[in-house]
Order: sequence, then C-alpha cells, then structure tokens
Amino acid sequence: MTEYIWLNGRYLQTHEATISVLDRGLLYGDGLFETLRTYGGEPFKLSDHLERLKSSAHQLKIPLHVSAKSFQSIIEKLLRLNNLSDAYVRITLTRGRKESGFYLSSSDNSSVIIQVSQLPDYHEYAEPGVKVIISPWLRSPNAPLGGHKTLNYLENLLARAEALEHKAFESIIFNTHQHLCEGSMSNIFIVKKPVPSKAGGEIFTPALTANILPGITRKVILGLCPGQHLKIHEANLTKQQLLMADEIFLTNSLIEIVPVVECLPPSPAVGGTRTGQAGKKIGTGQPGKITRQLQLAYQELVQKEPG
Repeated sequence: MTEYIWLNGRYLQTHEATISVLDRGLLYGDGLFETLRTYGGEPFKLSDHLERLKSSAHQLKIPLHVSAKSFQSIIEKLLRLNNLSDAYVRITLTRGRKESGFYLSSSDNSSVIIQVSQLPDYHEYAEPGVKVIISPWLRSPNAPLGGHKTLNYLENLLARAEALEHKAFESIIFNTHQHLCEGSMSNIFIVKKPVPSKAGGEIFTPALTANILPGITRKVILGLCPGQHLKIHEANLTKQQLLMADEIFLTNSLIEIVPVVECLPPSPAVGGTRTGQAGKKIGTGQPGKITRQLQLAYQELVQKEPG
C-alpha cells in the first residue's frame, strides 16, 4: 500500500520525500516531535499536543509556521490518503538546513514533517499488565531538555533497549536526587488504595520539577481523577514508594493507560547484569481496580471528546 506524508507544504509518497543532508535535525538532533492518536478519524487532544510543541519551539527558538487549523486539516487529509481511521500520528519539526558555524541558527527555514501510520495493538499490554525495570542511569534534574520532546532521544532508546533485553515493557528512570522521573517513553503513576471501609484512593505522580516531560495523557489523568473521587498528588517520589505501591500504571498517547504488575530492580552497576534478580510483584501482581477504573474513564472521555 502506498503511504503518504506531508513535508513542508507538499503531500508526497514516502519514497519521494527527502530532506537535506545538512538538516540540523539530522546533524544535531536539533528539533522536536509529537506523537498522538486518532480515534474514528479524529485526532485526540491535538490542541494540547500543538500547544506543547509551540511552547518548546518558542523556548528553543525553532520557527514553527504551520497553524493549528492547518495541522488539523493536514492530518485529516493524510488519514484519507492512507485509508486510516484509528492511527498513529507523528509531527516532526527541525530547525532546517544548517548554516555554517556551531551555534543555534536564527534562519527561517525550519522543516515540518507529518506522518500517519497504522496503530500497533497495545491491548496486549493494557489487559494483563507489564513488567518494568529500574534503569541504572540517572537523569540530571537540571538538564535543559528534560521537559521537551526533542529529537535527542538516544538516552531514552538506550533505556528502552535495556528493558526489552530483559523482556520488560519499559525502563523507569530516576534523577540524581533519587527522585522518580518517568519511563523512557511514558509517564508513571503510583496508586495507594484506601482502607477497606473508605472509597476512592490516592494517586501520586512525579512533579514536573523532577525534570520530566509534561505528558498529554498525564494531563488527562490529572483532570480525570477528581471526577473519579481520587486524590491526586504531584510530588517527589522515592524508589521505596514505587516498590511499595498498591498499583502502578504508565501513560502516553499511544498506549493510553498500561498497568504495571512487576518491577525488576536496577543492576548493581551501569552495564551490569541482572541475572538471577527477582522482580518485585506490584500489589497482587494483577492490574488493580483503580487502574481499571481510570482505563474505563479514559475510554469514555475518548468517545465523548474525540478532538
């Protein structure tokens, strides 16, 4: 099947699309990206994704000339051209062709690429839950790019590669203050159940000051919790709090909400082996009631508010 993308104002087949070998996104990872889902042909939370992209582009001084209305219409047309309805959407913004010299270019030739693709089936993770590992690598809480979804993603890829090596779904990252940050491709939430005689529960997620990505699905969960009679806390969280949680779940725009049922501790040293290490069962070792409650609430929101 022929696949179409949008590149700098043109709809092209993927084999026709090219960028300059001097593009700074290629040379330096000098750019940003967003990933989101469409449901029934409608991009979900597109305005939030574009607001994050616009904010990061402004802070990193990367020109962005495509309007929100144009993004919407381009995505809708790409869905039609690719005969897709429920799809994965990626928006890539680079600073464009390199000028001479090693500095942030002030040129106005940024590039925008928009792709839509068949969405992988994430239900195989959302139903039974997943195993995660704790990464041995620590993130600086002062690193300037932590809150931006930049093209400099090798650190995240290395963390995810280690997870996959140990047959885990995700790698959980802490910072040098030993505070919980996020997964290599997800935000993370901890659940503490109430005593049996009380309803509701408490949800904890790392504060943005831990130098995490302000995830769009994270934002949705923060908004859903009060209506589900769940108290939400953004806080500095420790490894002990993670391992002693009653429930844990991961979020991003593609996987939605995925329960964590087992956590493998970090290897004794960076690059060390985990052979023989036992995983810590989270709660009962099955997806928890509150996680299931939020999965249902999220799906109801998707049906009610597709855009």
